[in-house]
Amino acid sequence: MGQSIVSAPNSLDDAIRAIDEVARDEHLGRREASVLKALYVLGWHDGFVVENKACLARRLGLSIADVDACLDELASAGAVRRRPLPMGGDVIEIASLSSRRGLCDGRLGWRQYVAVDDGD
Repeated sequence: MGQSIVSAPNSLDDAIRAIDEVARDEHLGRREASVLKALYVLGWHDGFVVENKACLARRLGLSIADVDACLDELASAGAVRRRPLPMGGDVIEIASLSSRRGLCDGRLGWRQYVAVDDGD
């Protein structure tokens, strides 16, 4: 008897719940989880967020320094990649949507992967 891997689309709600689980498992701080959830909401469709840090900070009720620190932590965990814009702000790629590397095992991505037993 073997196993097959089945892929199915993930929903934003399931990904947000997975972020909460990752935070509960202490792989991610509460503030970092809040920032990551906001990025998911803003960038779910294409995986990118172009956002001024001051705007993001206001949306989350955090200081710019806190948002910057959270983005640095998320980047070191492999969840995001930051690219500065020449006119200020950042392009934030939500790497955890398309990669199984970093702080997640695939639960945070656009797709869910489930191992199923082949019926023999």
